Amino acid sequence: MERSDIISCIAEHEKNLTRLCMKLCRNRSDAEDLYQETWCRVVEKIHQYDETKPFQPWLFAICVNSYRNAYKRAKRMPVAVFDSSEEMGWAINNTADNKPMFNEEYDLIKQIIDDLDEKHRIVIVLHYFSDYSVEQLASIIGIPQGTVKSRLHKARKIIRGRLEENE
Repeated sequence: MERSDIISCIAEHEKNLTRLCMKLCRNRSDAEDLYQETWCRVVEKIHQYDETKPFQPWLFAICVNSYRNAYKRAKRMPVAVFDSSEEMGWAINNTADNKPMFNEEYDLIKQIIDDLDEKHRIVIVLHYFSDYSVEQLASIIGIPQGTVKSRLHKARKIIRGRLEENE
């Protein structure tokens, strides 16, 4: 892949990768680090990319694996919904539909998703925020489809339960 191809690839996938990084990391600084690490790994591993397959699932697989490698070891600490007004503005401007969502239900659902353990949060984020199918998720994460279905089911059950608790 030529330098100009990589530059156009970055431009084409920048927005979707940025969203994924923000949803995985839940803070801007870590998301920026993950974004940069992902592209560095893409450049290193571009020779392994099968050009007969879509690029974005391969890119997201590298991102998820980079996230796991960098952040799995760190103990998870509680994170506020937004650490600053700048981060809140950035998150609002980068929601899937670019519409501000100032309501308690959105904040509650975001907090519930943020509180999920990593394996459940990753499948929820990729399935509902990046619109990947079960088959695509299995390929990206590197687990069987049945495991993806099981994790989605359990994550939905946890989310439903916590929503009911808050009613």
